[in-house]
Amino acid sequence: METRKQISDAIEVKLEVINNELIHNQLQQSIELIVDAYRNDKKVLFCGNGGSAADAQHLAAELSGRFYFMILSISKNAIFATAVLIATIFLFCFVSISPAIAQVNQRDETGRRQGPWQGMHPNGRVRYTGQFVDNVPIGTFRHFNPDGSARLNLYHELHNDTVKAVFFHRNGRNLATGQFLHQKRTGIWTYYSQTGQKLSENSYLNGRIHGAFLIFFPSGAISERIEYVKGRKEGKWNQYFENGMLRLEANYLNDKLHGPFIAYHSNGTVLVRAEYYENLPHNQKVFFTSTGEKIREQEFNKGALVSQRVFIHIADEPAVPLGPSNDPILEMIRSGIH
Repeated sequence: METRKQISDAIEVKLEVINNELIHNQLQQSIELIVDAYRNDKKVLFCGNGGSAADAQHLAAELSGRFYFMILSISKNAIFATAVLIATIFLFCFVSISPAIAQVNQRDETGRRQGPWQGMHPNGRVRYTGQFVDNVPIGTFRHFNPDGSARLNLYHELHNDTVKAVFFHRNGRNLATGQFLHQKRTGIWTYYSQTGQKLSENSYLNGRIHGAFLIFFPSGAISERIEYVKGRKEGKWNQYFENGMLRLEANYLNDKLHGPFIAYHSNGTVLVRAEYYENLPHNQKVFFTSTGEKIREQEFNKGALVSQRVFIHIADEPAVPLGPSNDPILEMIRSGIH
């Protein structure tokens, strides 16, 4: 009965901890302080007396062996015990930490990578950490920038060639999420700004964009949709106003603007009606006001202006997009993350 009571008492204590906001806030503050210390190339010192000293050593071993930081475990004994303290730390570091770290980057008798593995940047900081079983990566591989900030996490599953991936901005927020298959992007990839806003979403096939490429407004509404086939624009290209109304409709053929082209005012009336031939204006191109009045009419022959008639002189005509958005971030996305 005494054992059951002890277990019951322990459960009650844990329930009290779960419901104690003060403890949760203090834990969160402690976590933030520790992470901030690591990011600023500082140490973390664990202190304990008696049994708590063993707990402190345990915590230090967990972080030292796993994250390769210099972390010491100190005992709160009297000043005269300093020599014993030093001996304890030395023995602890040599016996407990060193074997764990010594097993990093090991190969078996056939040359296959086994166990924990890590690479280093030229400046001495960790470039990546991960685990191998019979030369096959398994579990989470964490990649870091030279300044120590997280760059990429790769999630390997046993007997699964598809690897989930998360790229990070320098502020720690997600930059992109998706999958790799044989080191080439595959399936749906989603890209985000440094503030967490979803910028775009598209699918890949064998490392090339294939299918719909979607670009979003900050509100989450679709601002642009482009169809791709094996890395080349092929099919419909549409742009939208934030309220969902169509802003532009056109077509691509062999990665070139080709066929009917219509742009709209925000009230839904036609702004431009034209035709393109392999990226060049061809045949008639007409501009209209938001009330439907004809502004200008042009005649082209594969890019060469043949004739023009002006009906209304307007100093500042509305801009007409002649290609997909060229935002620098989106250009980076289209070219791929390396």
